[in-house]
Amino acid sequence: MTQPTLGNPSIVAVSKLLSDLPAKAPNDAERDFRNEAISCYKVKAYRSAIVMAWNLTCDHLTSWLLADAHEATSECDEFCCAINHA
Repeated sequence: MTQPTLGNPSIVAVSKLLSDLPAKAPNDAERDFRNEAISCYKVKAYRSAIVMAWNLTCDHLTSWLLADAHEATSECDEFCCAINHA
């Protein structure tokens, strides 16, 4: 079995996709996780790249869920105030 080379179309396509990821991230932590995952992938540290990608995923989901919970709490407070003043 031959090792994939940098000239391999699949490797070139994945490298281009990784390079073209938007530089804009919701926060510094997500940007750092993404950059670290890409760095690990480029040096063929695939397990580390997977771990960093999961760190990014968990951070993003946690931030999203907490932001949603805060919004839901404020909406509930507004609703309760409206009921109490009715």
